[in-house]
Amino acid sequence: MLAQQTARAVPAMAPRALQVPLDIRKGVTLVGIHRSGKTHLLYGTMRRLIEAGVDRRRLIGLNFEDDSI
Repeated sequence: MLAQQTARAVPAMAPRALQVPLDIRKGVTLVGIHRSGKTHLLYGTMRRLIEAGVDRRRLIGLNFEDDSI
């Protein structure tokens, strides 16, 4: 399961006005109502980290609503 998640390409997302800062050294939790854009914000942040040189294998995004994982 974890290997599948790290092997998947990060989907392309439209840029958002709100962005998670990349210069903090702490975990970030995204909380919000259903369908408010949390996943899109996460994918956008992952793309920004990859563009900044972070190895894709160090980034994990788990979807707990997907029954296949």
